[in-house]
Amino acid sequence: MQVTEANEGGARIAQVPTLFYLAHCEAALCCSLLQANATASTLHNVAILGNSLAMSSTKRHLSAAQRSLMKQACKQEIAIPELDMHAGGAFNDLALHILQNIPKPPG
Repeated sequence: MQVTEANEGGARIAQVPTLFYLAHCEAALCCSLLQANATASTLHNVAILGNSLAMSSTKRHLSAAQRSLMKQACKQEIAIPELDMHAGGAFNDLALHILQNIPKPPG
């Protein structure tokens, strides 16, 4: 496990296969992670345990480009069953996401 010393604003590039724990994080943080790794062509190294990207990609406060990136990058989303505990509803859209590189636009 590695904890970053500086606040990268979510723009950590995954040079090796990396699991990011982003439960309850703002969609903007996840978008920063996706954008940084899409630019570096390292999305295939990213797995995210966090809020459902399928659900997040419908949020109106995200730009069309951010919503599109979430949809394109997610190769597989595996829903985590809701926990049977007092605050179980807090984790109602938790999922494991396996990502994939997306083609860069020509130019």
